[in-house]
Amino acid sequence: MNDPLLNMLGIARRAGKLSIGYEAAADSVRRGKARLIVAAADLSKKTEKEIRYLIGHTPREGDTGGPPDPVQRVIRIPFDMKTMSKAIGAKAGILSVDDDGLAGAVCKRCPACGEDDAE
Repeated sequence: MNDPLLNMLGIARRAGKLSIGYEAAADSVRRGKARLIVAAADLSKKTEKEIRYLIGHTPREGDTGGPPDPVQRVIRIPFDMKTMSKAIGAKAGILSVDDDGLAGAVCKRCPACGEDDAE
């Protein structure tokens, strides 16, 4: 793999700042660690909708209310699950990048980050 985006996801994995798969990403959102959600191009619309709902309805850990910690965005990358999984060394269609710097670096390398994907 020589794609800068896939390479950055691999770096995030090796740094221990990647939550892999829906349950791990959802847990990262609930704990306020998620900074960027990365979805493969062929991830189901239902799964993306579920994670977006969770992001919008999760209070901060320890808070009695209020908005969740900020997830910068949810992006779809131009790679399918098989390609993304090969790059990170684990099978997944959705990931959470759990570090501000790495989330920015991933986003900088993704054409989808130039689009407004807020709903």
